Amino acid sequence: MKRILSFLIFILLAMGASAAGAQTVVMDEGHVAFDYPDSWLVVSPQLCGVYAPLLADAGLDADDVAKELTDTRTLSRAYNADYTQYLAVLIREDELSQEIYEIDAMTDAQKTTLRRRAESNSLWETTGLRAQDVEWQKENGENWLYIHYIVTRSGTTVGRGLRYVTVHNGLYVELDWRIESGRFSGRDLNAFRERLADIAITESVAEPVRDVKLDAEIPTETSVGQVTISGTATAGATVIAETPDGNGAMLALDAETASSSGQFTLALELEKEGSYEITLTASKEGMNDASLSGAIAYSAKTLPVSGIAESQTVTSDKVTITGTTLAGVQLQLVTPFGVSKKKSGNDGTFSFELTTDTAGDYNYTLILDKSGYNQRRVAFAITRVTTDEQEKDKIRQSAVKLSYKELQQDKAENRGKVMRLYGPVSEISSSGSIYYVRLQYNKNAKGKWYNDVVIICDADTGAKVGDMMTAVVTVDGVYDEQDASGNDVAVPRFNLLFVDKIE
Repeated sequence: MKRILSFLIFILLAMGASAAGAQTVVMDEGHVAFDYPDSWLVVSPQLCGVYAPLLADAGLDADDVAKELTDTRTLSRAYNADYTQYLAVLIREDELSQEIYEIDAMTDAQKTTLRRRAESNSLWETTGLRAQDVEWQKENGENWLYIHYIVTRSGTTVGRGLRYVTVHNGLYVELDWRIESGRFSGRDLNAFRERLADIAITESVAEPVRDVKLDAEIPTETSVGQVTISGTATAGATVIAETPDGNGAMLALDAETASSSGQFTLALELEKEGSYEITLTASKEGMNDASLSGAIAYSAKTLPVSGIAESQTVTSDKVTITGTTLAGVQLQLVTPFGVSKKKSGNDGTFSFELTTDTAGDYNYTLILDKSGYNQRRVAFAITRVTTDEQEKDKIRQSAVKLSYKELQQDKAENRGKVMRLYGPVSEISSSGSIYYVRLQYNKNAKGKWYNDVVIICDADTGAKVGDMMTAVVTVDGVYDEQDASGNDVAVPRFNLLFVDKIE
């Protein structure tokens, strides 16, 4: 798998760079090598400090570049003479790359997963990138994921890029070409494609023996002898369900091969009522087996019920719970607010709508009754939490409106009240970690703002003089100041809760 990155010289020539000499960068972490022309500045996270003066001349902060390279797992990046373009090698890994390990072993399902991740912008960690075209291409006998993307800031396109992704040694190897302005020509695209065969993989690392994936839930009880267990496992793995036969051996109940997407379903036949210890084992050649166990209690008089989680956390005022039991079961849901009754449908399904409009814990008991079966009680709990935005919205709803004159009077009953202020920032000062933002409170018929207030902030809000700020605050009192004429004036004072918007 020895390949040489001469494509870079080709590309750089096409972009106007001199390739009279080349500098080869070998990146041990990714087991790849890369050739850059001498005319381009090659940096890495470790070298940014060395080249800080050159980066500064180009308007780049060395620490910011080093952080970006580290965050995006960029091993090396080369800038052209005017810093309007760069070529980079990125190395990443995740569960999927480890599962694929080598591009030639990639399944169709894995290719689809990787392409969808690129389309949803989750393939890379850098923000501000949006995929335009994503497709699998075969160049020189190797599969590549091709991505044409744009870079946006504040809704404006500020750059374009091409990225090719492959998988070697359990790692994503990504080649990234970025330009700040203009568009890629067809000639550029063809040149990039033609030279992909020249990537140098310096070392092939033996694939480690991995564990087979296995995820399934074994039911704890049943009222019928036919039990279905569904789950996921490594694609192509054989999943077998077994139980002790009473003579020291294991009796196979069912077996199935996981599909290309990893899905499997097992059908178990339980001969008589009793308790069954069930073991699921997933195996695949070249991988370590995986297993999980559980006990199923089989009783014909037990009312089955599924779909009810023992506990869950929600952020909404209303929650609908659904479940399944037998048809015609009498249901009673004991809630903190009373008892709700209904009967399960012909298909055994049921649902209840619960009120959870206050943060805290809610405890429920579901009682199931049906002639010929033992009564069943299922306890479950719901915890209502509020998101930061929900908390902010409650605070906003409590806001009051007070006139500037009333604020100047500094009435005791107004202290601590919530208000929502909007106006231009006229001045910002600080003392230690405390910031003082002066905002104008009123606007006359001609659109001129006047009447200052002061907002005390525990941290820098990011606002600048001239910005329009919307802030949620509490009334704190007044500052006694003098105006330009030397007259005493009371300036209303507030404590910042949060900033809603800065424009």
